[in-house]
Amino acid sequence: MVVMNLDSLVEVGKANEVYFDPKHPYTEVLIGTNPQPDPQVERSRPSKAIQGEIPAWRLPPPCRIANRCPQVMDVCRQTTPELIPLKDVDRHVACHLYA
Repeated sequence: MVVMNLDSLVEVGKANEVYFDPKHPYTEVLIGTNPQPDPQVERSRPSKAIQGEIPAWRLPPPCRIANRCPQVMDVCRQTTPELIPLKDVDRHVACHLYA
């Protein structure tokens, strides 16, 4: 599974692993907003909404989700995160949280 935000890859991995254990904050938010097909079934994870404004014509800071990320750090606004492999899993994430 590949998860993208605007023009950038943010997470790559096996679909079940990405869906049930998202590592990137954007992936986590996307999956958290996925509606349940049966309203009688309680969600397995809390619903989350992406805060902030969607960029209109200009790309945001080096990290494309920095303006809307709940875990933003100063480095996110200064340096573009590279897609890096995570230890012990077959997954890649572009997030300074894992640098």
